[in-house]
Amino acid sequence: MQNARLNKAGHAPLVLRVTYPNERRDLYTGIYCDPLQWNADAGKVQMTYSDAEAINRNIELISYKAMQALDQLRYSGEVFTNQAFKKIL
Repeated sequence: MQNARLNKAGHAPLVLRVTYPNERRDLYTGIYCDPLQWNADAGKVQMTYSDAEAINRNIELISYKAMQALDQLRYSGEVFTNQAFKKIL
């Protein structure tokens, strides 16, 4: 979550941070939530938030697809770039 980039509704974007190999990339998911409802330890939105179930499901799906994309990049030998990663996602 990036609290420094709040939208007009006061919600922060959820960002997927990928480190591979020793290079860090931040990719915006297009998902926003109220920073007060974010559970940083769990990496999820608290269930008291109105859209928590849908947001948490999307987070899990994005995480799963990211792991698959990283595996594909790792075994293909392709250079890790944001574009290559997004293309696979």
